[in-house]
Amino acid sequence: TRDFEDGSRLFALEIICSLAESFPKGLKDNRQPMQEHFFPAICQMMTQVEHEDDLDAWYAQDEEEIFGSNDMASQAAESLERISQKIGEKMTQECCMPLFNQMIKSQTWQERTAGYVALAMIVETCESTFKKHLAEVVAQHVAGIRDEHPRVRYQALMSYGLLCNQASPDIQKAHHAEPLPMLLQMMASEEKIKMKA
Repeated sequence: TRDFEDGSRLFALEIICSLAESFPKGLKDNRQPMQEHFFPAICQMMTQVEHEDDLDAWYAQDEEEIFGSNDMASQAAESLERISQKIGEKMTQECCMPLFNQMIKSQTWQERTAGYVALAMIVETCESTFKKHLAEVVAQHVAGIRDEHPRVRYQALMSYGLLCNQASPDIQKAHHAEPLPMLLQMMASEEKIKMKA
């Protein structure tokens, strides 16, 4: 939690990542505390984004800066991906999806943004779950791409791109009717090159 300094929180996070990589059964055997405490904590860390109060500074960041960032939110997202790959799809889906679904409907743009980052981080681990519920997952991303806040739209687009790669060719064949025209309209209407790209 934020009661501890950032260095201590990141150190604790790395311990959990190391446990996941060396002894995943230990985390699987503690599913309830992971679901009730750990995953909500890591999601809270993912809301601590850079340039939170400076949209222009965020717009000015290039892709290399964003993906190479070492801030709290980025490290938490990377850790979520590492842990999900080790604990597997079933536990990741059961522990995380209700939380992530709640985040993308949040009243705060920081939580909605973190929700789409989180979905992107587990898309590979939860490939079969996402494919099974593809219409619902696509609809969630469409809502994010239409969001009023540009940072939410951006992360929803990034997550949708990863989803398209992972769920190809099913998503392109069966679920293009709504996203494709919307994306074309977005390319024409967005003022910032960052969002058009």
